[in-house]
Amino acid sequence: MSDTYVNPDLDTLQAALNAAAASGDTLILRDGTYTATPNSNAVYFNAGTVGKTFTDLTIVAEHAGLAILDLSSASFDGIRGSEATGVTMKDLVFTGTPGQYTLRDNADSSYTDWTFENITFRNYTKTCFKLAVSAGTGMTFKNIVTEETWSGPYVFDISNPGAANRDMVIDGVDARVHAVGSPDPILNSPMTSVMVLTNMRDVRIRNVKGSYCLDHGITFISTDNAKQTRDIHLSDVYLSHIGTVGIHTGNTAAGVARTYRVHLRNITIEDCYDGYGVEFENSAQDCSLIGFTIRRSQRVGVALAECTENIIVTGGFIQDVGDNIGGVPGAGESIGVLFTTNRRHKV
Repeated sequence: MSDTYVNPDLDTLQAALNAAAASGDTLILRDGTYTATPNSNAVYFNAGTVGKTFTDLTIVAEHAGLAILDLSSASFDGIRGSEATGVTMKDLVFTGTPGQYTLRDNADSSYTDWTFENITFRNYTKTCFKLAVSAGTGMTFKNIVTEETWSGPYVFDISNPGAANRDMVIDGVDARVHAVGSPDPILNSPMTSVMVLTNMRDVRIRNVKGSYCLDHGITFISTDNAKQTRDIHLSDVYLSHIGTVGIHTGNTAAGVARTYRVHLRNITIEDCYDGYGVEFENSAQDCSLIGFTIRRSQRVGVALAECTENIIVTGGFIQDVGDNIGGVPGAGESIGVLFTTNRRHKV
């Protein structure tokens, strides 16, 4: 185990990574901008490329926020995880959009017990974290910030095709985009949603702020019975200026698959321009919404929609639900809590 100081004017970050020991090293990045490896991934942990399998490796800025990883010359992804486990990346700024994504898994990448902490995205136009194939368990994301110059569609776009992507923690997301435009600034927003989690299990999310989303603020969905979303805990959330639904839990179609045990706590949602504050839909079951404030939702405050069962909604405040929220005409609905084809709810 050793601490290695890396200087930005000497070589790429990949070169420093290649020289690190396989286990226990800490790479301390001095202030400055680190370039990506041209025509490749910016940082590649693949054992076949670097000749070792990394475990318990830390990459950290010497001074928080002053080590900048410029990914603009990476023609593929910013990071490919491969077989590395226990990697921590901390106090870094990502800038300069790569050809694909900052972090993405594929057939040769997994991220078991990886941690991203105090990461800022600046001058960036892609989804920050996209995992869909083979990402490992135990991933942690802490204090992820998108600055005003970020314009990606999602901060998190994560799905679970099998047993992967479990035991995930997301603690601290600030994705408050300041959209411009008139008369409807949401239509000019670059962000589709703060996060979309599909077929995920055992996820804890807290301390999320997001604004100006074209679609939903946060979405949890299931796509088939073999890959059900379940055991999601979301708390301490503030969302504003949402195009459709603040928080949506359900499925892509009624009766396809159930979404179990999605629990929402301490939720504040303001200004939903063409939808609902919170919606449980299409076979959501054994879920709860406890402690919430919903203001200025154009159509419905809380919706318990098709085929939902055993939903608890309590400790909430709903204000100003109706048409013309933010001066934008809606569908004419004005409903605090909506029930549709469901059973055994407690409100």
